[in-house]
Amino acid sequence: MIKPKALGMAASLGLGLVLGVGMLVPKASVAQTVTMDDAMIERCDAEGISPEACACWFVAIGEAEGLDELSESDVDELAPYYQEELAACIEANE
Repeated sequence: MIKPKALGMAASLGLGLVLGVGMLVPKASVAQTVTMDDAMIERCDAEGISPEACACWFVAIGEAEGLDELSESDVDELAPYYQEELAACIEANE
């Protein structure tokens, strides 16, 4: 789920990871909170993408697609089209 919120970071109790990103998202004008479930976190880990960069990428995809929520199947479908955004998020979160 992507929803406006202040910049911050916290772990939810085994339900996934909640990351607040804003300044870390290229071209983002509003801070965002991204909730990533365990499968999405594992996907990022498997691809060697930091949680912060992954959250940034998910925000970029969600904003570009006008989605309030981004599921794992959405990421599977849309990820190939957002590789430049992923590269920018990785660079911004090194």
